[in-house]
Amino acid sequence: MILAKKDPDESLDQHTQNCLSVLSDFIQRFDYYPIVADRQNLFELLFRAVLFHDFGKAASGFQDYLHGNNDNGHYRHEILSTLFLPELPVSDEDKTFILLAIATHHKDIVNLKEKTGLSGGRHNGFKVFKEKAEQLKLNLTKLEPVFDSLKIQQSKLTNSEYRINNLPAIPDDYNPVYDDINRYRIKAEDGLLSQQEIITGVFMRGILVTCDHLASGGKKKLPPPIPRANQIIIKKDFNLYKFQKQAAKTSGHLS
Repeated sequence: MILAKKDPDESLDQHTQNCLSVLSDFIQRFDYYPIVADRQNLFELLFRAVLFHDFGKAASGFQDYLHGNNDNGHYRHEILSTLFLPELPVSDEDKTFILLAIATHHKDIVNLKEKTGLSGGRHNGFKVFKEKAEQLKLNLTKLEPVFDSLKIQQSKLTNSEYRINNLPAIPDDYNPVYDDINRYRIKAEDGLLSQQEIITGVFMRGILVTCDHLASGGKKKLPPPIPRANQIIIKKDFNLYKFQKQAAKTSGHLS
């Protein structure tokens, strides 16, 4: 069994199913998010990001770490998870948004460099990345049944055209994935990300992190909506400021 969590043990397929269940609830309750994010296929991209976000945990070094056999042999699993993306049947732009959401679902992309060897220069950093990628390849056969068990969840969440019927192959050439991560790390450090990259990135990362954290806490759905702000204000005899009254009348507000 491929573990996703330890103490208590939770399998990768169970954790991923729970994450997809939270995403399903998200899609039903916030169906207008693609319009707000100006990304019509936002939820299709998120489905792929949620599906693969923890697959890097299948690397032998990470599994050894979860089993308490090796405290120093694991690598940032989210970086390894991006190795399943090159073969996805989506545009390069969409693939990049999926990659960035997965790569940053625990740490900001700038801070990742200290944990992955990305800051060690092109030669040393890639050497570490390649070594850990080979560890992931060792366990690919164990990921096949995990992926198969998730196909039912896929059918509930996406149209047939968006489903992924087979576990994508990890490419023999790791350079493109490594270079993509580094390229966007440098853009982020230099403040060169476009407004659309930032907006889509915020939605992608925020929703993926929400799915991951709730699932890790044993939840399969979003928590109930908070009471409407005006109900709270009435109970506590609050007076609204002018800007608060305007916000309360704005379509799509969360109060």
